[in-house]
Amino acid sequence: MLEAMASGLPVAAYPVMGPVDVVTHGVTGILSDDLRGAALTALSLDPATVRAQAIRHDWSLVGANFLDLVYEARRAAGYVKPASRLPVVRRSPRPIA
Repeated sequence: MLEAMASGLPVAAYPVMGPVDVVTHGVTGILSDDLRGAALTALSLDPATVRAQAIRHDWSLVGANFLDLVYEARRAAGYVKPASRLPVVRRSPRPIA
């Protein structure tokens, strides 16, 4: 999905885990049980907006967000001593040339 979106191609997908985490319904794709209708509707979405959102899913940002969730869960579970962690460089999405 992200590869298609990075090319500006909107997504038509079932509203299940995975697509619902990446696709903004009506903006970067259409989530529906009717894939034919979703595909036809998705073609009218703005390719530049689709591409811009896909670029925000850079693997380093996804990894950093995942680690943040793990550390938050550890704290909520009562782990006082934080796990040692590698430094995570936060950066804004970069445009692809």
